[in-house]
Amino acid sequence: MNNILKNPFPLIVFLISAAIFVFLTNTENVISDILPHANSCLKIQEEITLIPGNFLYFLTVLLLKNTFNFFPISEIGKILGASILVLASSVTLKYIICQKILQENIADKINISIIRLTAFLLLFVFSFPVTYFFYGRFYIGLFPPNVWHNDSVIFLMPFALMLFWLSYKQLETPNNKKLWVIFLLVIINIFAKPSFFFCFAVIYPLFLLNKYRVSSIFWYNILPVAIGVILFIAQYLYIYNINPVDSKDGIAVAPFLFLSNWINLKLLPFTVLASITFPLVLFISYFNTLKKELIVKYAVALFTVALLIGFTFIETGHRRWDGNFMWQAIVCSFILYLVACKQLLKIYLTKGVDLRIKFNTVVFLLHFIIGIVYLAFYFKTGVYL
Repeated sequence: MNNILKNPFPLIVFLISAAIFVFLTNTENVISDILPHANSCLKIQEEITLIPGNFLYFLTVLLLKNTFNFFPISEIGKILGASILVLASSVTLKYIICQKILQENIADKINISIIRLTAFLLLFVFSFPVTYFFYGRFYIGLFPPNVWHNDSVIFLMPFALMLFWLSYKQLETPNNKKLWVIFLLVIINIFAKPSFFFCFAVIYPLFLLNKYRVSSIFWYNILPVAIGVILFIAQYLYIYNINPVDSKDGIAVAPFLFLSNWINLKLLPFTVLASITFPLVLFISYFNTLKKELIVKYAVALFTVALLIGFTFIETGHRRWDGNFMWQAIVCSFILYLVACKQLLKIYLTKGVDLRIKFNTVVFLLHFIIGIVYLAFYFKTGVYL
C-alpha cells in the first residue's frame, strides 16, 4: 500500500489500459486483433488448431484463463478476461521499465514526479497523422510509437524494451550476468513475436564488432544472437512448413509492395518524418551533443533497420496484407521516443530551461495530445487505421 501511495502511476496505468481493452473487446463494430486472437486461443484449447509459432502470448492467456473460473461466464469470456489482464499488465510493465530507464543516473538530480509523468505520457504518444488529410485515417502509412489494437505487439513491447536496454548496457560494460539475461530475453522476444529480434540480430553484432573488434568479448556476446537465429529458423519452418494455413504461405522480397497497397509512395518520406518528429527535432536541436551518445546511435540504427525490413519484405499467402513485417518499426519507434525523452531530461539537468528545451517539450506534448485524439477517433469509428 505504501508503494502505491508513493507512486500511484503503475496502478493508474493498469486501470486506464484495462478500461481501454475492456472497451475494445466489448464494443460492437470496434476492430482489433484481441477478439480474433481470443478465438484462436479457444481453438487451441479445444485442439482444433495448433498453437502458433509465436505462442507465448496465447499460452500466457490460456494459463491465466483459469483465474476467471469463478465467474459464471463462457469460455470465450474467460479468455477475453485473461487477455485484458495480460494486456493491461504488459502496458503497466512497459511503464515501469520506461521509468527505470529514464531515471537511471538522474533520479537523485531531478524531481521523480517529472520522470514518472514522462513515462506515463510516453504510453500515449502517437505520430502526427499526415495521412488523415489524404485518406481520413490516423494510422495508415505511419510508424507510430504506440498501438492499441494488436495484442501480440503490446505483449512484446516490455520484453523488447528490456532487451534493448540490457544490450545497450552490455555494449557499455559487458559481463556474464547481463549476457545470460540477454539469452533469456532473446528467447522470450522470439516466441512472443520475433519482430524486434530481426533488428537486434542485425544491429547488436555490428555495434559489438565496432567497439570490441574480433575479440573474445565479441564472440561471447553474439552467442545469444546465434541461438536466436537458430530458434527463428525453427519457428519459420514451423509456421510456413509444419503449420501453414495455405500452400502459398511464406516470405518474399517485394520492396514497398505492402506500403503501396495502402498509401501513395510519394507520401512515404513525410509519413516517416511525421512518425518520429519529436526524436528527430531533438536530435537536430542538439546534434553536436547527441551524435556522441551510444544509446542514441543504437536506437537510430535499430529504427533504420526496422524501416528497411518493413520496406523490403512481405508475407505471401493469406497473411499477405497483414503487415507482419511492420511491427518492428512500431517497437523501434517507441525506443526512439524513450531515448529522446531520456536525453531531453539529461540536457535539462545540464543546461537548464532554454528556448530549445521548451520547443522540444512542446513537440513531445503535441505527440501526446495526438495520441489521445487518436484513441478518441478509434473509439468513435471503431477503426484503428
